[in-house]
Amino acid sequence: MDDRPSGRGRPGTAPPADRRPRRADRRAHTPRPGRYTYDFGDDWRHTITIEATAAADPAMDYPRYIDGARRAPPEDVGGLPGFELFLEAIADPSHEEHDELMRWHGAPFDPALIDEDVIRARIEKLARRRAIGKAAFAKSRGQIN
Repeated sequence: MDDRPSGRGRPGTAPPADRRPRRADRRAHTPRPGRYTYDFGDDWRHTITIEATAAADPAMDYPRYIDGARRAPPEDVGGLPGFELFLEAIADPSHEEHDELMRWHGAPFDPALIDEDVIRARIEKLARRRAIGKAAFAKSRGQIN
């Protein structure tokens, strides 16, 4: 029989509650950039930097879209090298792949244009779904009527 206290010395187990960092302690430090890979085939690597934090407004739904820059690349463009070729070819009507890539994409592409109204609407939809989910969870726990 193992007489060690639960959670100590066992791989994959959480440290005891008295040894875990408290939520307030985790929030107190400066956030580090987060990294993730989108579309493993094209290997888009993203770094997300938190520039500032503020107290949440309880009357507002989250997440929120604040600002953006530049348009996302088309799906399956071929990662960074493919996107660079795509931008070069569509910007130059005399480029040997211009016509083919314009047909492939199906419309002109301006990397500087960002459709913030569409982005904002999608983020607001996520926020509404999150608010509904939070309310349903609270109701299931008897926290609201």
